[in-house]
This record gives sequence, structure tokens and C-alpha cells, in this order.
Amino acid sequence: DKYYIAGRRVNLGGSEGYLFAATPVHALAVYIRSILTMFLLSSAVILIVCGILCMVLARRITWPIEQISQAAKRLGGGDFTARAPVTGCQELADFATTFNNMAGRLQNIDNSRGQFMGNIAHELRTPMTSIKGFIDGMLDGTIPESEYKHYLGVVSQETGRLARLVQNML
Repeated sequence: DKYYIAGRRVNLGGSEGYLFAATPVHALAVYIRSILTMFLLSSAVILIVCGILCMVLARRITWPIEQISQAAKRLGGGDFTARAPVTGCQELADFATTFNNMAGRLQNIDNSRGQFMGNIAHELRTPMTSIKGFIDGMLDGTIPESEYKHYLGVVSQETGRLARLVQNML
């Protein structure tokens, strides 16, 4: 068998000498192999744990961004009630708050637009109903021919009113 031998000069109480230690090469190789195996296994476990922690951290960072993105898609699709949860780091929370404020303003604008369109429809419908009634009355004979001039004057006034309404909208 082969041996590894290590020695050192020592001084004990004024006496000088040499101290030697020997170990079989095979035993030292087994010991080094076991240390290397433990190092590799520990490294693998550390890599797996670090990978899991990175995935959890990445998910924690990207989740608020995904929520804001989904809310933006809903808002873009016309759902003005869409809001993003105010979570995550301060920058993302500020971004979500700004997004929600914008969505609220868009919702108010959409509501105002709906009310405006309803008012316009009502304002246009009133003179159109009068015009239609007079014309239908003339066509079906309900209004006598002797009064056509009067009712055509009313139709002209209502048509002028419609023209002014349309002009004011522009």
C-alpha cells in the first residue's frame, strides 16, 4: 500500500525533533471523495432553493404588473369599471393608483357622454315628432288644405330649430 506522509519540525521544551503522520492513499481518497460529494449535494440543494426563491420573488414582482395589465385590457375593451389593485412596491402602488384615477375620469367622461347623447336624442326627437305629426296629418287628410300654409310654417320653424341644435352641437 501507498501512504501519504507529512512531517514537521517541532520544538518541545528545548528539544527539537520531527513529527510525522501517515495515512493510506486509499483512505485519503475516500475522505476527499466524501467531502466532494457533500459539497456537490449542498451546492445542488442551494441552487434549487435559490431557484425557488427567485421564482417566488419574480412572481411577487410581476403579479401587480399582470393585474394592472389585465385592468388596462378591460378598460381598453370599454369596461370603465375596471380597476387595478393597489399592491406591490411603492412605485407599482403609485402606478396602480394613477391608473385607477385615470379609469375613474374615463368612467365619468363616459357617463357624461351617455347623458349628453340622451339629452341630444330628446332635443332632436321633440321637433321631429312635431314635423312628422304635421306631415302625416296633411297626408292622411286630418289637417284640411286650408291650414297647410300655417302648419308648413310650423314645420319650417321646427326644421330651423333642428338645424340650430345640430349647429350648436358642432
